[in-house]
Amino acid sequence: MDLSREDIAPWIEAAQGARLNAYTLELLGRPIVGSDLKPTAVDPFRNMAEWCRGYLEAAADHLMLWADSVAPLKFHPDVVNVYTLRPTLTLARAAMEAAAQAVWILGPDDPARRAGRYILLATADLQEQARAAESTESAEALSAELEAILTAMELAPRRFTPPRYLHMLRDAAAFFAEGLPEHASRQSWMNADRVERLWRAASGAAHGKMWPDFEFTISGDMDEEGRAYAVPDHVAMGEFVDVAASFFAAGVVLLAVRSGRYEEWDELTAAATERLLGAMTRRGDAEG
Repeated sequence: MDLSREDIAPWIEAAQGARLNAYTLELLGRPIVGSDLKPTAVDPFRNMAEWCRGYLEAAADHLMLWADSVAPLKFHPDVVNVYTLRPTLTLARAAMEAAAQAVWILGPDDPARRAGRYILLATADLQEQARAAESTESAEALSAELEAILTAMELAPRRFTPPRYLHMLRDAAAFFAEGLPEHASRQSWMNADRVERLWRAASGAAHGKMWPDFEFTISGDMDEEGRAYAVPDHVAMGEFVDVAASFFAAGVVLLAVRSGRYEEWDELTAAATERLLGAMTRRGDAEG
């Protein structure tokens, strides 16, 4: 099944939007003193900003890899691209999860809630690192650090429950919908139930489950043996990536706001746009 430029226009829009936000994230400076992420020069939660930036950089890595596949900045007119379902859904899922964590931390207006969520995710990260330690000495050191944190939180290790990705995704979807201006168009992925369905399908695709194939492919022509060819539903693929790109965009904006740098937003996005336009192959150049 051949796809026209019109068919993949939503993919291109998501890809270029992801690039623009990734470039903006690179240009975004560290939090300024007096901002939500750095209320004082000796703020005890000074690592929160770097943690959230790390989540967003991870989302950017996944989205940029996908963008380079579907909408390369430099291309040859004779190149034929083959698009498949599972890699797209897998990268979209990874970007969703990474960006949702940043949105989950940065979303609340209450600084105590932001700090609490950061501590929960940082503790969960340390717990996984301890479990994956290569040596006994490393495992013991990491476990001791983890125990100290849990003791300060008045929790026993067996009682600590890391935040679930599904909870953070649903929370991010709700925040993203509620944070839009009243006149803004609300799409299906802004519904938490819809986001959950897409995330479950993307997880299933990553893990080799069959049901995403049944739900998100279109039967094509029959071959000589009577078997139907199935092709990915390009509209559905676009929705998966649009969710991930939307979460990523919301996370970058939130990081700028909480860092006290939103007044620089227009300047940052203008520089990012100039970089993107300078790197792109213009259609006339490719076709000429």
